[in-house]
Amino acid sequence: MPVSLGLDLGRSGHTALAVVGGDNWRLRLINLDRYDSISAPEVETFVLRAYAQFAPQVIIIERNGPGGVFAELIAQRNPGIPIFAPDMGHPPIDLELWEGTQFIPDEYLNIRAEMYFILHSLLKYRRLKFPHEDSELFAQLSATEWEFDRTKAEKIKIKSKKGMQIHDNSSELEGIDFSRSPDKADALALACFGYALIAGDALSEETQTNDVIDPAAPGIFNIGQIDLEEL
Repeated sequence: MPVSLGLDLGRSGHTALAVVGGDNWRLRLINLDRYDSISAPEVETFVLRAYAQFAPQVIIIERNGPGGVFAELIAQRNPGIPIFAPDMGHPPIDLELWEGTQFIPDEYLNIRAEMYFILHSLLKYRRLKFPHEDSELFAQLSATEWEFDRTKAEKIKIKSKKGMQIHDNSSELEGIDFSRSPDKADALALACFGYALIAGDALSEETQTNDVIDPAAPGIFNIGQIDLEEL
């Protein structure tokens, strides 16, 4: 079973770690943790512990911000760890998803938009299962929006974190500010991007399953306030 780990190191002082895995693009969120630290020794401990427990084929750490330095440090000290640290601002990678789902790299601004397209598609086609509801994760995802980049050939991008607002009527989310660091959402999107990198093009379409939390259900989320079809 392909397994991917996404690690987001937030400037707010938190580290979020997500692990996804599954066969034939039927994914499950295996693990999602947040740590109140971004110190190099502790982050290395988080990564090594998760690598030993879940054996991911790839660990994705975004090169931007503190992630690039930490990825290089961990890779140097642990040469057997499969770390890939993409620059989120680079153009998208031409990846093959499951049959019937097409990603057109030229329409998207960068890898950050690409990884959220993958996550959006997994939710839209009910291919990502959550073991339980996570109000904070779902709120962060509900705040993630698409927009056109007006300065770069009107390609699709993800709105900046500064412009994020929570679009959820759930009372348990009132008064909670998630806008400064959508760390759980980013870690999950990174993990799904990693799965796409290792899944290859040998996976085939199968009958849809319904054993997921419905993103349209009350109290959950619908990632992005602009539907892709409208773009």
